[in-house]
Amino acid sequence: MALTALGLVGLEAISLDGKTIGRIKDVVSGPASAARYLVIRHSLLHDLVVPADAVERQGELVMVPFTKSMLDGGPRVARPLSNDDRRKLEEYYSPLSRAV
Repeated sequence: MALTALGLVGLEAISLDGKTIGRIKDVVSGPASAARYLVIRHSLLHDLVVPADAVERQGELVMVPFTKSMLDGGPRVARPLSNDDRRKLEEYYSPLSRAV
């Protein structure tokens, strides 16, 4: 599902196991404004970066198809995303996306 950046910032993100993850803080876009990654404010010191094509918007919520423990175990990446950061994210989330 190709989400656009319009209107995603500020929405609440919920994990597969129904836990609040945080609010979407930023959208990393690709060509033609398609959202590539969502940056979610998870805690005061930690943001999560998840692939936008794995999530589903449901009204004012964004459902993230990973459990909170999967998300907590995801790679820590810097912003702006380097090519190495993108590779880490793809390697981590790709197998999980297929399993869900």
